[in-house]
Amino acid sequence: MPLVLVEEQVNIYQMPEAITLPPYSQVTVGDLHGNTMKLLFMLVKHGVIKEMTDDIYELLVETYTFAHKEGLKDYIISWYVKALIELEYNPSIGIRLIGDELCDRGSNDYLTLILLNQLHRNKVPVEIILSNHGIDFLEAWEKGEAYRPAYFDENFGRSMYNLQQLIIVPLLV
Repeated sequence: MPLVLVEEQVNIYQMPEAITLPPYSQVTVGDLHGNTMKLLFMLVKHGVIKEMTDDIYELLVETYTFAHKEGLKDYIISWYVKALIELEYNPSIGIRLIGDELCDRGSNDYLTLILLNQLHRNKVPVEIILSNHGIDFLEAWEKGEAYRPAYFDENFGRSMYNLQQLIIVPLLV
């Protein structure tokens, strides 16, 4: 199968028109920068998530942007998980992520982790190429310590800081 490089300017906050790929195709996505909406956009565009409606996509965008501005609340997480569970996935299309899927400038890594878990549960092949941001995430997890970026300022780890607040703050109350 030939390799095809596609470059285009898009608005990830508007639902894309899905394209039909042959079974067993693979889609490679560049740096996510911790942005769950970029991953969702690519999954819808390439038919990994099937039959997404404009209304659901718009609500997922609102969830992401609300989490970015206000933080995640229990009812938002519940709705987000329910929406992802009810979607239909196409396990014949593989996804390869070229790094920075976590621990970067996005709103909250929890949203990305939930989405990756849904892909796994629905047997969608996912390959993640380890990056410096992924290493920061894994180091914080393995050490069980608060996240502190080794090489970046806090803006480049915002999604991880927000995940950490989600986990730590309820434990302190």
